[in-house]
Amino acid sequence: MHKDLTYWGFDSDGQISVWLALSSATRQGGCMKILPGRHHQGRVEHQVTNDINNVLLAGQTILQVDEKKTMLCELDSGEALFHHG
Repeated sequence: MHKDLTYWGFDSDGQISVWLALSSATRQGGCMKILPGRHHQGRVEHQVTNDINNVLLAGQTILQVDEKKTMLCELDSGEALFHHG
């Protein structure tokens, strides 16, 4: 788990990013997983890890996430998911 704004380096939280699924993003294919409502808690301290499955350059992650509260964001080809700071 991570929050993009923590390592993007912008000077405010006023950015919007879009994940556009060019092909179907499923559980089997590794779709995005989110923690609903986490955005209300503002920026969260990240830890640098050596996790080989983490695609971020420095392995930034948020620890102690309750996996039972997360949900998968499966998208069909052409669908989009918007993220705001």
